Amino acid sequence: MRFLLPLALISLAGCGSTEPKDSADTGGPVDTGPTDTGPEDTGDVEVLVGLQGRMGELTRTDTSLTGWEQMYFVADEGEGDDLCRIQYDVNSTGTRDDCDICNEEDDEGNPYGWAFDITFSNPTIVSEAGPGCLNTLGYDKTNISDLEGTTRAMGYTPEYIGHASVILIELEGVWTAVANAEYVEELDKSTNEPTGVGLLTYDWYDGYIEYTDDSE
Repeated sequence: MRFLLPLALISLAGCGSTEPKDSADTGGPVDTGPTDTGPEDTGDVEVLVGLQGRMGELTRTDTSLTGWEQMYFVADEGEGDDLCRIQYDVNSTGTRDDCDICNEEDDEGNPYGWAFDITFSNPTIVSEAGPGCLNTLGYDKTNISDLEGTTRAMGYTPEYIGHASVILIELEGVWTAVANAEYVEELDKSTNEPTGVGLLTYDWYDGYIEYTDDSE
């Protein structure tokens, strides 16, 4: 991929001569002394572990899903500094009606969830350190434009197995839950009924990824 695996480069130091000297020539006892090879330098590359993922904040209406999403790579298994964070705008291009689990209905016949086709635009590197974005997320200023126009099918349901709130994406025709999510719907101030407008937030972990940092 783009993460370096550790290499072990072992340096062999030369040995000094231990040929005994002629005591008759030196006038004293033979003194070979210790063989000095110096400190061993194995050249090992330290392998570190970072957390890769994406997080988003999207406003949903009955006909649209808009907001932002960030791809990130954080050092020290997610507890350290941002090594790369890329943000882009999210806009829906249409609704989807083929996410069966999103369309499950409550007792009144209202679907619990929803689904949209979305597209990304205006990608920007918002933070970068250490090995940088290219060596962690695979993007830099030369190719970040590849994210422009990227599409995804995304759905939401609060009634996943065990009544969990999750986001789903379509993978090869199958709607698959990928992360826990929170959706808070606005209520009408006079009727206290849902308005159909709400805020979706999520933090989607891709996993823990090995990397090396040659910048230090």
